[in-house]
Amino acid sequence: MTSATLRQNLAAALPPARQTIAGAVVWGICMALSLRVGLEISIEGRTVHQAALLALYFTGGVLSFPVAFYLVRLTALRRAPQIRFLAASVWLAVMTVGGTAALSALIYWSILIDWNNEPLTAAWFFEVAIASISALYQFAVIGSRHYLPLGIVLLVAASLWLTRATR
Repeated sequence: MTSATLRQNLAAALPPARQTIAGAVVWGICMALSLRVGLEISIEGRTVHQAALLALYFTGGVLSFPVAFYLVRLTALRRAPQIRFLAASVWLAVMTVGGTAALSALIYWSILIDWNNEPLTAAWFFEVAIASISALYQFAVIGSRHYLPLGIVLLVAASLWLTRATR
């Protein structure tokens, strides 16, 4: 593959701006709604951190959608509908959970920043790595359960929409 062909493929995969912005906002709302339903099911919605959690899941959805949309188009543009649906499901799920987990890790690390060593030292990089890995693990264990059960339904619906938008 030549560099010109690669550039053409990368450019062709760019999704339309209006669809991307609208999809990002809707996906963010869907992820916040998924959290809300998950909290209601698991703890009857009783938490003092509900607004912060809703903001986290909303922001994770908004930031992850454009990346997922681009990756779906890059990997499945002009392919069979089944391939486009699979790509949409995988990329949207991975980017949403991963993006929200990364935001969670960033927040976690920023809380611990006062106790860290001097920036850009070996000890500081080690602390950042350990804090990030801990936060990612905690989100995987505690936070990802709030995508169930509604998140799966919303993922299928969004994947169907992305399948049509990626023809």
